[in-house]
Amino acid sequence: MLTSESYKQLGNDYAKSNELDKAIEAYHQAISVNPGYFVAWHNLSLAYIKTKQLSKAIEALQRATSIDPEHLNSWYLLGAIYHESNHTDKAIDAFLQATRVNPEHSRSWFSLSVAYMKSNQLTKEINALQRATSIDPDLIDAGVTNAWYNLGNAYHKSNEFVKAIEAYRKATRINPKDSKAWCNLGAVYNITNQPSEALQALQQAISIEPKSSEAWSNLGTYYHNTKQLDKAIEAYLEALSMNPEFADAWYNLGIAYGKSDLLCKAIESFKKAISVNPNHVGALRDLDVANKMNGQTRWS
Repeated sequence: MLTSESYKQLGNDYAKSNELDKAIEAYHQAISVNPGYFVAWHNLSLAYIKTKQLSKAIEALQRATSIDPEHLNSWYLLGAIYHESNHTDKAIDAFLQATRVNPEHSRSWFSLSVAYMKSNQLTKEINALQRATSIDPDLIDAGVTNAWYNLGNAYHKSNEFVKAIEAYRKATRINPKDSKAWCNLGAVYNITNQPSEALQALQQAISIEPKSSEAWSNLGTYYHNTKQLDKAIEAYLEALSMNPEFADAWYNLGIAYGKSDLLCKAIESFKKAISVNPNHVGALRDLDVANKMNGQTRWS
């Protein structure tokens, strides 16, 4: 009989040649010889992940972490699989263990923040993102998601607009081609009544991603705020040409039509918003107002 180490090495060789079923069998042989063999359990989990057997990968990682509770990567992988499997509470617990093992592991803090976001724990999401960005100010997870962008979104949701602007600006410095960061930066500038900054950010977003319905809608809001209603209507229509299911754009278009004394078009726009989102509070309210108005009353 081979030793547990020999079976583990055989499993590694099979894994390297992508013979994953044989690798799994070899790792099980290693574990049958030595049930407390951490590396075999951890490597077995990797083979299960590659073969998309996530429930078995979880079982293997649970065994691995019970044998060695101080192994960062096992906790991190366990959190990632729980998150992918929509076991968010368990993902949070695993990522917290990863941050306990290594408080300076920025990706564990970032992944923890995403799990908090998924479970609507905004304050904890912000705290985790603050830790992630303090450790690695240039963190981009998986080469895609900018941690500063997520932090900007979290500050935006919590109405901390000055901090949101700072975070979005850092996101655009790290990745100047991040159209979503420019778009959301423009949206916050709209909210905080900084029109020139809003226009610059939104133009940048559209130059990067001309088909961004969000950016065009936010540009419509800029024009609306600066009393350029014709241009606001054009921008909202552009947004809706890209995304006809954009309820807020239909609603804002209705407001712009109403203020332009185009009441019939306003009513139709509010109806469109409600058809997309039957619970759209603004559209329901303003449709009722519009239906009660006569031709002599101006939209307030």
